[in-house]
Amino acid sequence: MANVVTIKGKEYSLDDFSGQLRDRADALVYVENRIKELNEELAITKTAINAYGLILSEKMPKPAHANKKKDVIRINGKKYALADFDEGGKSQVYSIHKAQAKQTQLEADIAIATTARSAYKTDLSGLIAKKLTAK
Repeated sequence: MANVVTIKGKEYSLDDFSGQLRDRADALVYVENRIKELNEELAITKTAINAYGLILSEKMPKPAHANKKKDVIRINGKKYALADFDEGGKSQVYSIHKAQAKQTQLEADIAIATTARSAYKTDLSGLIAKKLTAK
């Protein structure tokens, strides 16, 4: 865990905090580390999506007929019948779908953690201001 937290451009040593201040500072450090981890996981997920896409590009069937409605997927604006993919292609399609769902979830988790970070910073800033005026 970091020994310093930055609030409104000013650094504070965690060693100077105790009680409620320390709890909020620890929460802020935790959420900042969590955002970093989530961003790293998001980068990995995006890399996997690209890799699956490259593999899938080698396994593309002919585009589906315009009137085809059942089990049709869109790739780069073209429709393809899922049944026309070989097993390896289907596997790549499913992997991309799963990775895209994970990407969406990670982006939501980052948004939540970013909101929490903002709230912790605001709360900690207020607690620090109270502490300084009490002296």
